[in-house]
Amino acid sequence: MLLRERLPQLVDLTLFLLFRFVYIREQCRIQDRFILFQITLSKVPIQCVTILHNKVIHQRPLSYRERIR
Repeated sequence: MLLRERLPQLVDLTLFLLFRFVYIREQCRIQDRFILFQITLSKVPIQCVTILHNKVIHQRPLSYRERIR
């Protein structure tokens, strides 16, 4: 496969790797919650990740209601 044919996939992967670690912070009473937005082109669901002391302690897909917000 030529590089030109693979280029969209490579760009996709690069964007995915960049955005995978971009967190939008929300205040939460008990702990910090982070919404992790992942590139849809990579067919990865948008997820809500709960992080406590820099460790992911819970990860789940966002509900439809949360996505609309």
